[in-house]
Amino acid sequence: MTKQCTIIKIMEDDYGCEELPEGAAVECMVLLQEDGGKTFMEKVSARELDDMGINEGDRVNVKGSMIWPV
Repeated sequence: MTKQCTIIKIMEDDYGCEELPEGAAVECMVLLQEDGGKTFMEKVSARELDDMGINEGDRVNVKGSMIWPV
């Protein structure tokens, strides 16, 4: 089921002191808020967010860990 949500916060995933393996995608944790006020987090590719021009405060469609602009 697709939901429309607002992006509250985008945080780069914490990799600790370890480096990402060669060629691995940087991921972000995205805090989303549904229209009813419920919040939840999804892990998504930072590159995908950048490619779609998605930023904090934007309205997006969410289905599982897939996010795209409204």
